[in-house]
Amino acid sequence: MRSRGLLTVAIALATASAAAARIAVVGPGGGGDIECVLASRHDPSRLFAGCDVGGFYFSSDFGRHWEIRNVGLGCPGVQTIAEHPKDPNRLAIGGHAGILLSDDLGLNWHQATNGLPAPSPDGHSAPVVKIVWDENDTNRLWAATGLPHDGKERSRVAGTRGRVYRSDDGGESWNAALRKVPHGWVSDFWSSPVVSLDVSRAFPSNIVFGTMSGIHASEDAGATWAQRYTAEDLPPGKIAGTGLDTLCVADIRPDRFVPNRIRVAFYDVGNLRRHRGPGRA
Repeated sequence: MRSRGLLTVAIALATASAAAARIAVVGPGGGGDIECVLASRHDPSRLFAGCDVGGFYFSSDFGRHWEIRNVGLGCPGVQTIAEHPKDPNRLAIGGHAGILLSDDLGLNWHQATNGLPAPSPDGHSAPVVKIVWDENDTNRLWAATGLPHDGKERSRVAGTRGRVYRSDDGGESWNAALRKVPHGWVSDFWSSPVVSLDVSRAFPSNIVFGTMSGIHASEDAGATWAQRYTAEDLPPGKIAGTGLDTLCVADIRPDRFVPNRIRVAFYDVGNLRRHRGPGRA
């Protein structure tokens, strides 16, 4: 689904004038895939990037220069980066080794895997594909396990992919909020791994996540879950009863400004949205 090889990150560098905005290739370069890029909410000159084989990259000058910050990282695969909403120095990353935290912008990392699946002998866990910090309660974080790249690893962690976890102590320990994504009407291998997860800022108890077989949501902070399909106001579909050509979610985000609106990017369909109540994509 994705290309391999030497990749760089293309960052949009916006100036004070929107008309002057441009896109430039700014690095960091190196081997492997760049899995995630995050611009700091606290300082626009700071950029973070995660690589599947190179670890964690940091830039303090809008991406003109990069440095690798992997002390304590262990396994170098980084698939997701989250920044503390209030503390500009605290970060969380997720990947093959589980979840790691830093209090100094990535200069040093420590594992925070209490409650997560036990690592295999080579240090790999079920890969954490998404971490989200609760904007209203900064002690609370959400994380999801998904699909690793490596075919050998897929079989090794098959029983732990497709889980959602919650932390109430700043990410130091975790509890399963959903131990197994229900297959629903799809029963193949691709239906379980979580692809994307997010929390509503307007309604912090509303959690939504997407898999390769659809959308799931909770309206009570993970106590109960339901599968949601975008069945109305969407292009005519090939999947009976859903209105979609595909239920393979690429990304999912609650709208920052409009309560109850959820934006979903589907493979082969594009970017869609629904505005019909909490958790109903």
